[in-house]
Amino acid sequence: MEHRAARSGTYEVKFFDEESYSALRKAQRNNEDVSAIRALFTVSVDHRGAWSGPWVSTELLAAAIGLLVYYLALSAKGSIQA
Repeated sequence: MEHRAARSGTYEVKFFDEESYSALRKAQRNNEDVSAIRALFTVSVDHRGAWSGPWVSTELLAAAIGLLVYYLALSAKGSIQA
């Protein structure tokens, strides 16, 4: 499963020894029930969900701040000259 496609929640990760892993692969190949194969141990992983990035891109934010600084400098220059 790709990370971006993973939903948030708790996932069970099963670990197998060599014999049970080969039995698992055989059951998967033959479309048999894999829940009957016992795992060596299981680890619960809490996934908070994939981060899709900031709401506003950094370039857009830098351009907006640049325009704001330019406007403030231009208005300060106008008030000094007046």
